[in-house]
Formats: sequence, structure tokens, C-alpha cells
Amino acid sequence: MSPEADMQLIRLMVSLALLLTVLSACTQPTVPPTPTSPSSPTPTAATATPPVPPDPPPPTVSPSDTPGPTPSPYPLDWPESAPEDQGMDSTLLKSMGASVPQQYPHIRSLLVVRHDTIVYERYYKGLTADSLHEVASITKSITSALIGIALNRGDLQSLDQPIAPFFPEEAAAAADPRFQRITLRHLLELTAGFEWEDTRLWMWGNAPDPTRYTLQLPIVAEPGEKFNYNTPAVHLLSAILTRATGLTEQQYADQHLFGPLGITQYQWPKDPQGYSFGGNSLSLRTRDLARFGSLYLHEGSWHGQQLVPADWVNLSTQVHTPGGYPENLPYGYLWWVEPDAVPPAYFAAGFGGQFIYILPSLDLLVVITSNTDSPHMENRQLIPDYVLPAVLPAP
Repeated sequence: MSPEADMQLIRLMVSLALLLTVLSACTQPTVPPTPTSPSSPTPTAATATPPVPPDPPPPTVSPSDTPGPTPSPYPLDWPESAPEDQGMDSTLLKSMGASVPQQYPHIRSLLVVRHDTIVYERYYKGLTADSLHEVASITKSITSALIGIALNRGDLQSLDQPIAPFFPEEAAAAADPRFQRITLRHLLELTAGFEWEDTRLWMWGNAPDPTRYTLQLPIVAEPGEKFNYNTPAVHLLSAILTRATGLTEQQYADQHLFGPLGITQYQWPKDPQGYSFGGNSLSLRTRDLARFGSLYLHEGSWHGQQLVPADWVNLSTQVHTPGGYPENLPYGYLWWVEPDAVPPAYFAAGFGGQFIYILPSLDLLVVITSNTDSPHMENRQLIPDYVLPAVLPAP
């Protein structure tokens, strides 16, 4: 072969080798980069951060778990008028309001309703008609209304129904036979016989199980014999209502009391077991407290709808025990009663000077809300000092 032919052959072989190398590179699979080890340097800002997964959706709650309120078919706004149009003296009511900053600086709101009409309303400390107020033991009187509704509906059997079957575990463990004799009536009268002092209220409220804490209190008196102001005993009524109906007291109120009254803005704390606190801690607006008071002023009727049985309103606001601390007055079924006052009255009261004060013979009710830093029982003095003198003689 000539030298020229040899050179052509060499060039051809080199070209074929280069072509095969290129083709091999094009068909070779891509090798992923080696993962960064934990000891590797922190990625630079150019390295993309993986996206954070979104929060899971909230659990679905069936309507049967949280029954909504039965809506009120009636107007929610209160009519208002000058006091004189409802037979009251505006000068005295204004004097009452003016006395608050100096003499009653803890008061948050005042509301006077006569003949279903607001004749005086005032808020302090920058509060408004939409502000919620913790009303403490006024909660007890609302619980009383709900027990009356439950008895009327057949959700509870009778006032003399023993409580032991609602708490079989604690009843079985109770060594004192008097436990078996405690009834709904005793809880409503605050005569259950449990040993109790209000100095233990914080300890009870922070117990892992306040209901069990109450049921394990020593019994020191025969049920029905001795009045003892006992918030934990009233809380048992909330637990009983839930165990009887499957609804929390709040849910029961939404359906049968708050909903029909148009009360939708409130706060009602629950204990760790999910029971609404039956004897304290409810927060309501001033006008909604007046709605509840007006319901009782009209013997349980709201715009013609009988929400609470009339006989229950009358029964629960009669004297059932001589009462005692803290108001030192007779007691009904979770209402304080003044049968010998002129005119007769009854009222719901809460720590801090919260009052729904009802005077049926005058078609009059007064709502007072106040700070909860001290008892402030003097707030009730506004009624004999200003409200009653403001009632004008009938023409």
C-alpha cells in the first residue's frame, strides 16, 4: 500500500473513533449528584428550600355534635324612651349615673328597663353595649332556668330525683349513706350537705376533674337541712344536664333559652371534662342580661313564647331556705329572694357586684355589671338610693 493510502486509512480510523466517542456520550444515562452528607457545608442561598406542607384541614364536626341556637323570631333591639314616658324621674337616674365615677368606680354598666323599655343605660371605662361582662354567680340563676326547662321537657324526672345514678362510679365509692339521698332539689337550694368554703374555689376550679372533686367532698349535714353557698354543687347540675341530654349546658341553652332570646354573643368556659361551668364564669352583654331578667319578669314568656314554665319561675323565686352568706337573704332555687322588701323583689347576683334585680309589681328591672376584683356588694345600694325613688307615683 502506498504511503498516501496509509495516511488516508489512518485518518478514516481516527474519524470513526471520534464519532463513536460522541455517540457513546449522547446515550450514557445521567448520574445524579452525590447527596450532601450531614457534615457537608450549609447550602448557599441559591439552593432551593423545600416548601412547607400546608396545615391539615380542621376536623369535621357533625351538626349533631354542636347543635346551633334556635334563632329568635323577634326583633333584637330594645325600645328606648325618656324615663318620664315610663313613669320615672330622669333627674334621679342621671344623678345615679353621675355618682358612679366617684362612689362606685368599679361599675362597668347600668341599665334600667321599665315596661319593656330602656329608660336609662350607661357604660363606663370605655365599654359599650357590645362589651361582654363576666357575671360570676349570675350563671347559677341561668342554670336554674335550664333545669326548669329540662324538667318541663321530661329531660329530667323530678326535683326529688337522686343525683347518685348520674355518677355511678362516685356513688359506688361513697362511704357516707347520705350521698344517696342528695337530690336535684338540694343542689338548687344549696342544701346538699357537702363540706365547703369559698376559699377553696380556686383549688376546685383548677382541679383535673372538678365534678369528681365535688362528689368526693365530705358530707357534713343531712341533705336539705343546712344552706351552704356552694358553687361546685351547682356545677353538678351542669354535668347532670349533659349526662341526661347528651348536650353541654351551653348547647342546651342555645337551643332552649339563649337562641330564642336572641343571645348569641357570650363566653361560657368548660371544665377539662367538657362540662360548661354551671355555677360561675359566664360572660354576657348588659342588654342580654336584661333579656333574661325580662323573661322572668314576664313569668318565663318572651313575646308570647313560653320559654321557661311560669310555675317554675314562680317556684324558683320563692323562699325555700333561710339562705345566708354572701347576701344574707332568703334563697329560692338559685335566686336570692326579698319577700318582705317594699316592694318585694328577687335577684340574681354574682361576685363583684353583678346584679339582675327584678321588681315584678313595678314592672321594673335593673342590671348592674362591675369589676370582679372585690365583692362590691354595695352596688345594690343604688336601687334604694336612686332607682326606687325615681319611680313616679301613678297618675
